[in-house]
Amino acid sequence: MNTTLDYRSGRPELQKPVEEKSSIIYWCVMGFIGLFLFIAPYYAGLFNGDTVSYEKPIFSALIWASIILLLVGLYFFYHWNFHSTRDLFSIAIWLIPGTYIISLMNAASHHFAIMSVYINVMYAIFFIMGLYFAQRHLGASLLQRMFILSGYVVTWFGLLTFFGNHYYRDAVMLEQGIRLTSVFQYANAYAAFLMAVLFCGAFMVVRSTKASSILFHGFMLVPVMLSFLLTLSRGGIVVTPFIILLILPFLTVHRQILFILHLTVAGILSVAISSKITSIGLEIANKVLPTVQGKTAETYSIINSLSIAGWWRVILMSVVAAAVSFAIQKFAAPWLESKLKRISSLKYSQIGVPIAAVALGGLGIFLLFGNSGFVKVLPETMQVRIQSINFNTHSVLERETFYRDAVKIIKDYPVFGAGGGGWSALYQKYQNNPYSSKQAHNFILQYLVEVGIVGFLVFLGFLAWVIFTYVKNYLNNEEDEAFTKAKKHTPLKDLHFVFYIIAVTLLVHSVIDFEMSYVYMGCLLFISLGAMVSKTKSLPNTFKEKVSNPSVRWIYPSVVSLLSVVFMFMFISNLSANNTFSSAMGLVSQQRPLQEIMVPLDKAIERQPTNPYFINTKIDFVQQAYTQTQQAEYLAQAEKLIEKLEPLEPHDRLLFERTYRQAQLVGDQEKVINVINKGLVDFPWEISLYERKAETLFTFYLTETQNTGNPDNDKLKPIFEVMDVVQAKTKELEKLPKEQLRGRVFGITPSLSLTKAKIEFTHKNYQGAIDLIKPSLSTDYTNGLNRVMAKWYLAATIKLGQKDTAIYDTLLANTTEDTRKQEEQEIQNLVNLVK
Repeated sequence: MNTTLDYRSGRPELQKPVEEKSSIIYWCVMGFIGLFLFIAPYYAGLFNGDTVSYEKPIFSALIWASIILLLVGLYFFYHWNFHSTRDLFSIAIWLIPGTYIISLMNAASHHFAIMSVYINVMYAIFFIMGLYFAQRHLGASLLQRMFILSGYVVTWFGLLTFFGNHYYRDAVMLEQGIRLTSVFQYANAYAAFLMAVLFCGAFMVVRSTKASSILFHGFMLVPVMLSFLLTLSRGGIVVTPFIILLILPFLTVHRQILFILHLTVAGILSVAISSKITSIGLEIANKVLPTVQGKTAETYSIINSLSIAGWWRVILMSVVAAAVSFAIQKFAAPWLESKLKRISSLKYSQIGVPIAAVALGGLGIFLLFGNSGFVKVLPETMQVRIQSINFNTHSVLERETFYRDAVKIIKDYPVFGAGGGGWSALYQKYQNNPYSSKQAHNFILQYLVEVGIVGFLVFLGFLAWVIFTYVKNYLNNEEDEAFTKAKKHTPLKDLHFVFYIIAVTLLVHSVIDFEMSYVYMGCLLFISLGAMVSKTKSLPNTFKEKVSNPSVRWIYPSVVSLLSVVFMFMFISNLSANNTFSSAMGLVSQQRPLQEIMVPLDKAIERQPTNPYFINTKIDFVQQAYTQTQQAEYLAQAEKLIEKLEPLEPHDRLLFERTYRQAQLVGDQEKVINVINKGLVDFPWEISLYERKAETLFTFYLTETQNTGNPDNDKLKPIFEVMDVVQAKTKELEKLPKEQLRGRVFGITPSLSLTKAKIEFTHKNYQGAIDLIKPSLSTDYTNGLNRVMAKWYLAATIKLGQKDTAIYDTLLANTTEDTRKQEEQEIQNLVNLVK
């Protein structure tokens, strides 16, 4: 039991123990954490994808987290006394969601920003759970076992999908061969998770003394390692040596060697079967995935011959790994410990193996990337991925572009950032080329975008404080040494070291990818950070005297309890709004009347009045209603909703489309141009906006020409400026490295060519119009744009006396008599357009 100095008498006093084995609150919290770890991953890892479909499971988790916060608040009335730095940490963590609240002032998207506030509140709750419920051996042991076991379950689940025994959407993807993504639906995020599980599993083997534990964790090293290889994650391969180098210095020399040895054995055994496993998985995927066959997903029985061919190889190598791990720990480990005991006692001895690991890593890099032929033992898909690891791949070049664009945003929002989801809301405005990525693929830069320099410094300072405290506690290990000598149980520092492994793995990998956009991953990080510093020192006695009064001591538990109730009702309301919105969409799919659909939709908006998805949906419905009925009240409703949403979501693409359509319905062409011009500021690489602007300007020109009878060529200058901008930006794309993907289509499109052709037509250059249209003309006359192009083309040929009867007949084929007459008249009207 811990002892502290009694600040009143100067005598040692026993701390009040946490009644772990009998506390109902304690076991409720631990039960919630266990349920979360085993359930949350299967909801796409609670991915915060900035769309309404991802929000429901997040709100469900937030409700449970707020209930647990209430229990924690009650727990604090008995156990929170502001006597240790643990209590100081429990207050300081709220600075992180606080920075997101501050960033709301200048948020690029109010909805994204408020969601980030909620999510960071959840992170604070998980940090506090780790902080207080891993401070003793039972809690720390339960938490680490629940994480590792849940990680193993996710691993087996991933292999079940790989071998076709279960279908989970996008858990296996036919991309560059075949990639395993499991519950996260993104290979690199799954790779980061597997790395944390793998390193924790290897450490469990190294530190275990029981044969059952060694065999169990040793057995699991191959499935986890194999799954990591099947993700084909180049980023995971690149950062693995750095993570290992951050882990090894905390281990004694003999444990360092054992850790690397177990990983090496698992790696060799996994590589040995990876080629055959990959070919089996590829064959299964080509038969069962609905994306391949265009039908409902099928699954294989686990005893299917093709599936079992994969399973027996995995099981066999896992058994071999378990046996080797047991042999190493039973015979090699004691020998190594005795032989290296003297070396281990030397100062700085623990950096020797990491230095050797760097040398071995260099050898591994040579074997993989040199002409050694070693890489040939890997499956072809893995060979391609590994051999493509360089700074000139499209993946690296695209990330470099993301990072430069993120810096542009940071320069415009330097102090408090652009709010949560700032990258997703703004990246199209700042992007260098027309890529599509709602993630910056770099946690640091995305964090800076969201909360600015102030918020990032708060997070960085908090993280540095956690790491400093953890390292200090790890080195100052008298209590654990006593427990070790008594052989009562696993040293607390070994239990807490698992949380260090989880945290450092996720943080390092997040520098090159976006697994921190998975709320589940963020919760793992923060509960691990809390657990790392759950063993803390007492605060100065003078400070304790100031807060010893119960009226002062109970302030924080009271605030936490009150906040938990507020959060609970808030999250329940948001979840109810989401469910109600889903009900409205269900009525839409049933093609119910608008009045019936509006009832649940209005309720959803009432409960979550700033949700852009809900409001944009209603705007769309009332605009459609106006189109069908021409009742002005619908147009007025749409206008009010647009005015309400625009200040909150000034960069929202859906809102832009609704605003553009509203201007069209009103018939205000000047407003149409103004809306498009604003859209071009926020979406400068969206080619459809240039097409619309050119077409609208030409309509202005044509209308005025027909009204006055005198063509004003000055009205054409803005159209040519649009074309010039598109051509200039197209030349910018040509400067990109050839290895980098350009992104969405951008350039002089058939629509822009048609606008230029119309100008030539009105200036009686009919051959010029034909030359502009014909290269883009296809025989697919179900396409609306192609039909319009064909009509202008036919009008130009008729003007030249060279009617293209083949296209004319094909265009008007399979039409009713009335439709044929109507389209013939349209062509004739174009012919008569110019006298």
